[in-house]
Amino acid sequence: MNISKQHAMLHQLVPDTAPLLEQLLDLEQQPNHEVVVAACGLYNAGKSTLLNALGGFVEQEHFKTAAARETRQLQTASMQGLTLLDTPGLDADCDDDNTAFKGVLQADLLLMVHNPRNGELDQQELEYLANIQAQSEQPLHQRLMLVLSYGGELSAAEETRLLATIHQQFIELCGDKPVTKVVSATTYLDGVRRNKPALIAHSGVVELQQHLAEQHADLQSQRVIIRQQKQQRLRQLLQVEIDHALQQKHQLLKQARQQLASVLTQQEQSASALRRMLRERLTA
Repeated sequence: MNISKQHAMLHQLVPDTAPLLEQLLDLEQQPNHEVVVAACGLYNAGKSTLLNALGGFVEQEHFKTAAARETRQLQTASMQGLTLLDTPGLDADCDDDNTAFKGVLQADLLLMVHNPRNGELDQQELEYLANIQAQSEQPLHQRLMLVLSYGGELSAAEETRLLATIHQQFIELCGDKPVTKVVSATTYLDGVRRNKPALIAHSGVVELQQHLAEQHADLQSQRVIIRQQKQQRLRQLLQVEIDHALQQKHQLLKQARQQLASVLTQQEQSASALRRMLRERLTA
């Protein structure tokens, strides 16, 4: 019996395990060599534009961008041995948030893309990061990179103050600050189209590409260990859920047996009383 059928049977027997089973199945079906870099953040943070720049999709977008909302499902593309993954914005609707979080849980490295025009991280972003941290084997700052998008729109002083504030938010959330890059994907794409090396260099995208390439080997070597840790944690949680469900079923069965025994006792007592009454009438 294959894993999917085993999970289907377990889901049927213990329906409450569905979310854990889905995560475990996703992990078991991922190839070991695939290193996933996921971009997450609020709607219009610049995630899709950044991934197009990183992946070299200059003349024809692979990750769709528009004034209206485009990314509603997980989208992927390859870049130098990495799989780039675009997720829906966090502030759209519940279904999209769930889709985004599923992609985040699959990822080896997270690019938390934040638009500096929005100021510091808002409450929704902080709650989302806290949720990621709660379900991660690694400390949050080790598996996440903060990418300040639309770089250059703030003055140097404003940018420094904003980063200091955001870094303090991370320290309060997880005890340390993540690696941080300031980029302008639009500047990079414009520089490539116009063949302007200065714009390309100024965009910060090449530096980010190089950093991801350097991280690839480490991510690949850590992936198997981290994946095994995730699988072990999910199996432990599943075991707890299954044990709890079995205890509940056992208790219900015990109660049903007690009720049945009580009914049978009452019926036997009634039958005995009826037999005595019949004997008394027959001997009268």
